[in-house]
Amino acid sequence: MFPATGRFQMLQMLTEQQPGAVMPWSVLGVFRRKYKSKVLGILQEEFSLNKVSQDRKGRLEGSEISAGARRKDEEDKD
Repeated sequence: MFPATGRFQMLQMLTEQQPGAVMPWSVLGVFRRKYKSKVLGILQEEFSLNKVSQDRKGRLEGSEISAGARRKDEEDKD
């Protein structure tokens, strides 16, 4: 469900963005990757961390997915 390869990508997936903000943040991400900018990476990470703590919806969804996977594993063992 979350095909992240690292902590930063998982954070991006768990952060809820307003529809109008998705494209500007995507463009910022393209510039970050193209120019290998550490500053833009820090900016994106800080924004995501602050946004997650603001509305916590992404964390709730992530915890529900984790709990569901654990329940399925426990059911399979029984």
